[in-house]
Amino acid sequence: MITIAEPAHFGATHIQVNSAFVALIAQHYPNEKLRVWAEEEHAQLLHAKLHFCSNIAFKKFRKYNSSGTFFWPRKIFGECLQVLKILHNVNSKKGNVVYWLSLFPTGHFLLYILTRYFYKNSTHIVVLHGELEYLSRNRNLAEHVLKKLLQKPLCATVSKLKYIVLGKNIKDALVSLFPNAKENIAVVQHPFFYDSLPEQSSLKYPIRIVTFGALNKSKNTQLFFELAKSFSKEIMTGKIIFSTIGKLNNDIESFKNEWVKCYKPTLFIDHSELMEQLSQNDLAVFFYDNDNYRFTASGALHESINKCIPFLTLKNDYFKTVCDDNAMGLITANTKEMELFIRKILLQDFADVYRYRKEIIRFVQQNSFLLQYQNFNIAIGQLFSSGKNNAND
Repeated sequence: MITIAEPAHFGATHIQVNSAFVALIAQHYPNEKLRVWAEEEHAQLLHAKLHFCSNIAFKKFRKYNSSGTFFWPRKIFGECLQVLKILHNVNSKKGNVVYWLSLFPTGHFLLYILTRYFYKNSTHIVVLHGELEYLSRNRNLAEHVLKKLLQKPLCATVSKLKYIVLGKNIKDALVSLFPNAKENIAVVQHPFFYDSLPEQSSLKYPIRIVTFGALNKSKNTQLFFELAKSFSKEIMTGKIIFSTIGKLNNDIESFKNEWVKCYKPTLFIDHSELMEQLSQNDLAVFFYDNDNYRFTASGALHESINKCIPFLTLKNDYFKTVCDDNAMGLITANTKEMELFIRKILLQDFADVYRYRKEIIRFVQQNSFLLQYQNFNIAIGQLFSSGKNNAND
């Protein structure tokens, strides 16, 4: 039996990457029945997206936490309880492979302890996401503890856990810290169901600039408001529009200004609404850097690619890995370079934007779901091959 577990995310959170991963795993095991553990709403959304996969059954659980004073205790206890339930179920049915689509550091550490000392008969593959940022953060006691919890399984010389990361740069960064983990880490480029790209219309005034995704200070979202302010005259004359899409974190409130239109800044919006709003824009801007993005992939980048929207970003390893040689957008050293590029566009020098669009179309064509599946097969084959080699050593 193949088990796919998502104990950490509810509703539409992570639905794009999770649905793509489940589809890849289902294709990898066409003759196996897959059981997917997920929160009720998340399971319903997965089922709707994966109607073409006939070998999937769902095991649903109720949401175990919500916002409020006791959010974190409920989150940690609830996830750990689900990890225990899933492991007990897998063990009782003699399951042999479990894919964990995400885990908070506490759940990750618990899985490591339980599979090392108790549940020893299964292979566990963990997809690593933004929780890896704790490896480069140590701002308070809680973050220090979470960092230690992550370090323990990753530096273990003996472990039942294997890992999938979403970029070669992420693997390289992890291996530099945890050399023992090298053979147990596979790289799968961020899976995504890309749309068929429509014919792109010509650029015209007003030029629409957007930022979206994680809108908080740790992602430097405040720089977007500063960038917009430098175009105050052009905004007033209707040549350009700056906007955000989705919920702004509380730490950004003091940076808001009249030059940026904020679409639903107090709400989480679903994916279809995000895509509709995003498709109305000409250029996406991100401020991710390696201070917080050394170990992390960007779903927002792939959302932008999906709508054939070129990007501007601060320099970081993940964007450089996916978009080598500034093929689909401009990787900059600072916001001044972003400003100069936008001013060139406002002078109706659109050549770079059109070139970026062509490269995005090429990228999507070269990353069809069939090719993603083939690459996934290679990565999983390498993981299981390394496991046999380690067993023989």
